Amino acid sequence: MTSATARGNRANGTDASLPQPRNGTQPKLELAGLSIRIPMKLRRRGGPKLVIVPEGLGASAPRSAFDPVLINALVRAHRWRRQIESGQFRSASELATHEKLTDSFVARMLCLTLLAPDITQAILEGRQPKGLRLATLLRGMPLAWEEQRRVFFGA
Repeated sequence: MTSATARGNRANGTDASLPQPRNGTQPKLELAGLSIRIPMKLRRRGGPKLVIVPEGLGASAPRSAFDPVLINALVRAHRWRRQIESGQFRSASELATHEKLTDSFVARMLCLTLLAPDITQAILEGRQPKGLRLATLLRGMPLAWEEQRRVFFGA
């Protein structure tokens, strides 16, 4: 277990436990008398950096539920729809050829643009239901917004 400690000073605003600069003067600290000790474990891994809180201490910040796969799929689908509507591509098939994807994949992705606006907003804000995955949405979804809310949010 590694711990990070920040110590403020005794009476004169210096701390003897800090390394001494070469000119012999001690560094001044802004907060006199303040000491913060944070026990933590540091692990090197690929991916996002995590701070592992010791048992018994609750994490202070809630974990974000942002799903980058869902967000990127929504952004991509809406971009493709704009490209088709603007005339940049004459059809989803032409877009699929340009993107080197299958027609069926592009068609399924374009269905994401038919999600209810509040569901789209929830996904972008990381408030989507825990089990909602891109594969679930691409398998097929109801077109009626009320039905989408019932299926995905249980509302």
